[in-house]
Amino acid sequence: MKKLLLYLTMLSILSIWSCEEPATLLPSISGCTDEFSFNYHPDANEDDGSCMPMHGCLGWVGGYSKSGQIISSLGHAAYDQKFWKEVAIQRAFFQQIPAQVSILLEPEPELKNAYASSDGQIRFGYYMFWDILDQYGELPVASILAHEWGHRTQFHSNWNDYNQPAHMELEADAFSGFYLFLAKRWAWSQIQDVYQALMDFGDYNFNHPQHHGTPNERYAAARLGVELGKYAVENERQFSYKELHDIFIEQIRTQIKPRSLEEKPVEYSEITFPEGVTDEEVRKLFPRE
Repeated sequence: MKKLLLYLTMLSILSIWSCEEPATLLPSISGCTDEFSFNYHPDANEDDGSCMPMHGCLGWVGGYSKSGQIISSLGHAAYDQKFWKEVAIQRAFFQQIPAQVSILLEPEPELKNAYASSDGQIRFGYYMFWDILDQYGELPVASILAHEWGHRTQFHSNWNDYNQPAHMELEADAFSGFYLFLAKRWAWSQIQDVYQALMDFGDYNFNHPQHHGTPNERYAAARLGVELGKYAVENERQFSYKELHDIFIEQIRTQIKPRSLEEKPVEYSEITFPEGVTDEEVRKLFPRE
């Protein structure tokens, strides 16, 4: 009898469960599920492989949820003037390398960045500008813009002999160092701030497609550009962009990039600008095609 009652009770429970409505299934929504992509789709629950990553400084894409927007001002008249003056200086230095520079308001401070693209654009982030200025100073801001102009040089020249993406980034650091030595000697007291910023931005994500180089590698790449700038002044040597590329990429491949994970502190002697050299003489050393 007890067994019969137990059986009937279980049957009753099962009948109750069978009457419940089935769980509602969420509709499948395809899209980019990576929140660090320009085209991130917050409602997507199925990644469709369309993500356009925001990491790194190459290839800004407009018109998407996290593209940000182009603005006309940094919100500070004095720094607007300084920024556009710096753009003019770099345009004169990177002669024959076209670039349309604009200020990009990133979607949020955590996504601060600066970008260069193959279609001739340089987007300098609003939050990037103020963060670098607050932490490091004005010359590091100029170094980032020159890094992006280095990328524009790569795009414009159609160089494709990079063994890995980090080589492009380190070469852009070298172009930046070359620019700083030749065009910004009046601000040379801030060069250590540039080196510190580069080391702080270095990473050890060797397998990531946007790996920019380790702290020491980025420092060494910038120093490579600075040292070549000093050589150019001392020897009255004007380099072509191709000549600079050949020197930079060879040194990056053989001397800078082949490093172990455990980096030792790198110490370099201070580099000073040769005396008695006029601005006009230096301008004749700006790179050419």
